[in-house]
Amino acid sequence: MLEDYRIGELVDSTACTSDSNASSPNNSVHGASNMPLTRLAPESLSHDVRLFRFALPSEDQVLGLPVGKHIFLCATIDEKLCMRAYTPTSTIDVVGYFDLVIKIYLKGVHPKFPNGGLMSQHLDSLPLGSIVDVKGPLGHIEYTGTGNFLVHGKPKFAKRLTMLAGGTGITPIYQVIQAILKDPEDDTEMYVVYANRTEDDILLRDELDSWAKQHGDRLKVWYVVQESIKEGWQYSVGFVTESILRERVPEGSDDTLALACGPPPMIQFAVQPNLEKLNYDIKNSLLVF
Repeated sequence: MLEDYRIGELVDSTACTSDSNASSPNNSVHGASNMPLTRLAPESLSHDVRLFRFALPSEDQVLGLPVGKHIFLCATIDEKLCMRAYTPTSTIDVVGYFDLVIKIYLKGVHPKFPNGGLMSQHLDSLPLGSIVDVKGPLGHIEYTGTGNFLVHGKPKFAKRLTMLAGGTGITPIYQVIQAILKDPEDDTEMYVVYANRTEDDILLRDELDSWAKQHGDRLKVWYVVQESIKEGWQYSVGFVTESILRERVPEGSDDTLALACGPPPMIQFAVQPNLEKLNYDIKNSLLVF
């Protein structure tokens, strides 16, 4: 699944070539600045997924990224500037570093993309202590807490969230879930449907399953895989369909919003038409990262 994601697509080179103003002492990312980060030792989560930790310029800094926003990592690869958008999976208030969970798309594995993923392979090959530039925050969706969002600067509110993700598109949704569960005053209900090719491609499953078990009154998680490769699979096989959504997410209503992040074909052919059948106002109630 190397098709461009709503988050993770290649962007214009000006995104990482604006001025290099120094960040504030305690809050790191600013819309008009690049910031050098040090890559620390990665952790392998599977054969092709890594958790990358990046040290901030000062050990007393926080990244300062609003929930729902993303950052650009910038690198020169084969003498060309490459930028990719990522959403951290570490909590927004962690001090001194932040984490990114990234799937490594290797060269020669996917016939449609023989060169693999430029940025993911580049990050995986960097020696310990290498410097990577970051820019942010970017994005039009921000979760401000207790069911409140800013979308293009305009407020929206929901008591219930339908959350639809495909592949690495889980990361911005994971960030919102994390923020909601961390706040004891936030009783927003969340219904996650997460699609992947196989069980082995599911990112952050241990965390999602643990949260669903601990917070079953607020968080429901359901998986969909195109093909099951293991015995005993208890979730859906195939694609995200109307029947799956009818079983797993609430009907559209004035106090329900849908969040989605995944490959454009998933958004166009699975998310939008099936949510419409569940009475969602696609124009006003579907937020696509």
